[in-house]
Amino acid sequence: YVCSLLGISREQLQVSLNSFKGVEKRMQRIYQDANVIIINDLASTTPQATLAAVKTYQGHPLIVVLGGDDKDIPLQNWQLLKEALNSAKIVLLPGTIDQKLVLPQAMKVSNWQAALQQIQLLVTQFQSHNQKETIVLLSPSGEGFYTSFLQGVSLQKEIETIFGPQSV
Repeated sequence: YVCSLLGISREQLQVSLNSFKGVEKRMQRIYQDANVIIINDLASTTPQATLAAVKTYQGHPLIVVLGGDDKDIPLQNWQLLKEALNSAKIVLLPGTIDQKLVLPQAMKVSNWQAALQQIQLLVTQFQSHNQKETIVLLSPSGEGFYTSFLQGVSLQKEIETIFGPQSV
């Protein structure tokens, strides 16, 4: 309706929607093969943003990579995210969010290389038990994640080093 008021036809709208590639670092599929899909959601620097991303992949084997610093977000928002992460595997890089988001199942690692190794191990474990592709969600919930762990890193290259070239 709004488009017709603006003089935009349905066809023009459809062409625009089909060509829209999304926002960089927001739910951006950056890798896929037969076993794993990796989603770059590094723009999610609040628990609310990560919660929305996690809900998108409910029902899939899910690995969530978290880390970074809290931005004085109310504790109730962290609690909602914590509840949503119950069935996910968690890889946690350093930062102050672990003081608000206490996750006993989290595998704490000290750097990006250790995180990649843990992700590879978890994907292998999921694949031995599931038929579905494993989703790896890079959605830190905290600020400073990119500058602390990924600045100067070719994310695509490092992922392909671990999982091989994309096959899909």
